Amino acid sequence: MQRLGVETPKAWPPLGKEQASILCLMQGNVVALVHDSENAGDEENDVLLSGLSHQSHLILRAEGLATGFCKDVHGQLRILWRRPSQPTAQRDRSPTYQYKIQDKNVSFFAKGMSPAIL
Repeated sequence: MQRLGVETPKAWPPLGKEQASILCLMQGNVVALVHDSENAGDEENDVLLSGLSHQSHLILRAEGLATGFCKDVHGQLRILWRRPSQPTAQRDRSPTYQYKIQDKNVSFFAKGMSPAIL
């Protein structure tokens, strides 16, 4: 976090500087929930989001529908999967799935394949 120019305690309250350093040394996995809202005007959040995105191998990005509200599809999940060991042309894959939130379940399906459409 410090390499991104963001203070560790401010960016990651549950972890102290020592714990964050240990995670980096052990090459552990870090899961972060970052809220990305356009036009928020929070420069520090933008720097953190950009830095984490560039260093991540897997990003799950939940988004609303570009077309607006739909009662049968609530949003879409874009999966950005970067494999540094592969050639650049094959490295970045980003499949997109749509989803519907139900009582105790979430249904995922390919774009345009909602059960309501079929």
